[in-house]
Amino acid sequence: MLAGKNIDFERIRSQLIIKNNMPAKKHVLITGVNGLIGSVLQTALADIFEVIGLDKAGVTKRKTFIVNLSDYNETRNQFKKIGPIDYIVHLAGNASAETPWEIIFKDNFQTARNIYECAREFRVKRVILAGSTHMFGGYKGYPNSSPLGRKISLNDPPLSDSDYGDSKIYAETLARRYYDQHKI
Repeated sequence: MLAGKNIDFERIRSQLIIKNNMPAKKHVLITGVNGLIGSVLQTALADIFEVIGLDKAGVTKRKTFIVNLSDYNETRNQFKKIGPIDYIVHLAGNASAETPWEIIFKDNFQTARNIYECAREFRVKRVILAGSTHMFGGYKGYPNSSPLGRKISLNDPPLSDSDYGDSKIYAETLARRYYDQHKI
């Protein structure tokens, strides 16, 4: 409402984009959108991107869908329904270092593989992956010191402290392969 009048700002904005040949918003898909980081990121990016969310549970909001990302066919079908995606921010997974292997394998390993394979198939331009300090938590004294006599850097080989840390190492290795082979 502006001065007592109903104004359809979305309609005006879309007409301005068409008339001025302005590009439409790029589409970004956030996996794990109902988690803490995902929900903050969804709000932060909403003015810049058309944000679509995927999660395995939680409250569904506009353009947020509940899907079992560890199931490739279900994930692929959801990608088909969504339509074009420019970027993916992959945050989905189980982030507890105490989680049993079977759950980490399903929620993290299988999910990462499914997201990257769908990104390849549906020609997503880029996947942004969240890492974790658990990839280096196996170094004695980490994060303040290490057996190397200095702080660990991203150039040091990973040494995880858990199955969760292993899943993050796998996801980064997978990301590298898909970038090298498919430029995503």
